[in-house]
Amino acid sequence: MDILELSYKHLPVHLKPCFLYFGVFQEDIEIPIGKLIALWIAKGLIEKQEQKSLEDVAHDYLMDLIGRSLILIAKIKSDGRVKACNMHDLLHDMCLRIAEQEDFLKVIQNELSICDKHHMSIHSYSNTSCSRPSGLHVRPFLHQSLNPSTFISGSLELLRIFDMSTTNMEHYDQIGIRRFVHLRYLAVSCIPSSTASLHNLEFLLVDNKEVAQIPEILLNMMKLRYLHFRGGAQFMESCHMRASKDESFQMNNLENISFLFIYEENDEKILRYSPHLRRLKCAFKVIWDSSKRKYRYPNLDFLNKLESLRLSFHKNYETKTSPGLMSFPSNIKKLNLCKFDLSWEQISIIGRLLNLEILKLQDVFLEGKQWDTSEGEFLELKFLELDGVQISQWNASSDHFPNLQQLVLRKCHHLKNIPSCFGEVPTLVMIEVHGCRNSVTESAKEIQEQQRELGNEELKVIISRSAILR
Repeated sequence: MDILELSYKHLPVHLKPCFLYFGVFQEDIEIPIGKLIALWIAKGLIEKQEQKSLEDVAHDYLMDLIGRSLILIAKIKSDGRVKACNMHDLLHDMCLRIAEQEDFLKVIQNELSICDKHHMSIHSYSNTSCSRPSGLHVRPFLHQSLNPSTFISGSLELLRIFDMSTTNMEHYDQIGIRRFVHLRYLAVSCIPSSTASLHNLEFLLVDNKEVAQIPEILLNMMKLRYLHFRGGAQFMESCHMRASKDESFQMNNLENISFLFIYEENDEKILRYSPHLRRLKCAFKVIWDSSKRKYRYPNLDFLNKLESLRLSFHKNYETKTSPGLMSFPSNIKKLNLCKFDLSWEQISIIGRLLNLEILKLQDVFLEGKQWDTSEGEFLELKFLELDGVQISQWNASSDHFPNLQQLVLRKCHHLKNIPSCFGEVPTLVMIEVHGCRNSVTESAKEIQEQQRELGNEELKVIISRSAILR
């Protein structure tokens, strides 16, 4: 333990509180990076740097801790960034002990015991959501028999992070969330009526089961930067009315929205007041354009800073004519399309996105079932996933995907084989085949053998034997 403590003592000043914050998580769990970074920012542990977002700075902090072997990588995203992490048990014990010594947090094993400290972690044995952290916030631990008024004390009104996502709505008003005026991070099961008083709120996570209605007050919280609705959300009619009158909203700092339903033009108008949006997950139907008297796809190309976009298409069977082509923000790096019917012209538009690095197509029907890739498209693409895509023939050249690193094929039941030219792509390091024809599996192995003959031993091929078709 003395040797391990040296690693902590040698940490730069700005990394020490970030490391100690891991003490608020229970042992032996995978910690989602997105949530960890949000908590670090809400706690004020991330220093501002020019030309960098707080999220990017926080990611650099995390990678520094990983590089020092203090934090372990648990999962990797398709773009190579860390998706989840964890901590060795010995380091976790050390982290808790130092955190208590330095009065950073206090761990209480009895859920009914409250420690009146500025930093606090409550580990409830009855809590089934082990990955939900606490520290400068309270993990959901209130029972129906417990009077919430016994929990709140004056000093706890200084809380910055408060997680009550698994507690019934009836407790919120008893707890008195409106008194937490310094709150930066709030996780609840539905939007409390007292949200209007939380002027410093930056992160709002709603663990809803049914579609939530986003009220006007959320669209006028100037510091709000992250909105997440597990069960999806849509703007209230009052928001639409304001948008139709071209009345403005105060959403300048909003960077992340998920999961949003876009069904009409006023939804687009509302999003125009989020010029700094970087990530968006949404589902939509085609929109009736009254000025041109025809149906069209939503237009999101005004989101100039958008980097990650996930679109799920809900078909409107009243639409008999084609809604035309959909444009995308020019700065997009990650694009995930689900349940689309895509023409080759639309594929070409996607292929010409200059910054596109990750493309995922799920349950997509491609026109003609034969994909002939073209020169000058997908020049920066590093990750390509086809999941349930209905193509039978794929014709490509090695110079069509010059920077591809990973190819993933899932349940492409009609596809006959992988173009052999992928064996000539110098950057390719991984091919995954899951639930495809045996001929696709064999073509993947042939590409790997071709690379070995050229002296490249780095290309890995992963085959899932389940549901492979002949």
